[in-house]
This record gives sequence, C-alpha cells and structure tokens, in this order.
Amino acid sequence: DDLYKQAVVDALYDAMRGVLGAHTALQYSKHSRLAALLLYYGATTGCNSQTLGEEYCNMAQVIEGTCAPPGLVRRLALVLAQSLGRAAAAHAAAELARQAEASGASADGGTAGSGEWEPEASP
Repeated sequence: DDLYKQAVVDALYDAMRGVLGAHTALQYSKHSRLAALLLYYGATTGCNSQTLGEEYCNMAQVIEGTCAPPGLVRRLALVLAQSLGRAAAAHAAAELARQAEASGASADGGTAGSGEWEPEASP
C-alpha cells in the first residue's frame, strides 16, 4: 500500500507544482499529502473496495460478529482515521508540548516533552 499511496502523493504534488508553481506547491506539500491520502482511501475503503495490501493478503473489512461490510458512516470514519489520524495525533502532541512549555512545566531540567516517560516518585 505504501508504494501506491506514495504514487498518489507524488502525482498530486506534481499536478499542484504544474498548476500553482514550485514555491506554492512546496508551501502546501503537507496539505497535498493529506489530500492524496483522502483520495487513496476514499477510492478504496470509501468505495467499499479493498486496498491493494488488503487484496494481496486476501483480507476484507467486515463488521465484527458478522460477515457484512461496513456501512457508509463507518467507511467514512475509516477513511478519515486512515488519512488524517497520524497528522491529527502529531498536531495534538505538538500543541500539548507547546502548552506544557508555555506553562513552565519543563522546570524539571528539560526532560518534560522529551518523549521519555518517567514514573512519579512515591510519597
């Protein structure tokens, strides 16, 4: 799947570069990647088709406990989660780190927000 997703990302970026110019396409490259993922997953999961990876592995998305394919609302949720989930999580983590730094939570010597979890000291 990654190879084909990247092909869609590259094709959309090339189209944007041809229409908008290299500078503008580069400026919006993150957005074009998200749009390309929406296109890819919309054309596969959204249309109730298997992705190429699912087809290769002979997998199908079904509702748990039944053999029925997911309905339109579930497919839409899957498309959004697959396309935007990683970007939304990264944005939320960056915002939380920014808020922690702004509130002075990193007064512990700079380890806050470093990605390393430390257990709380017991009383």
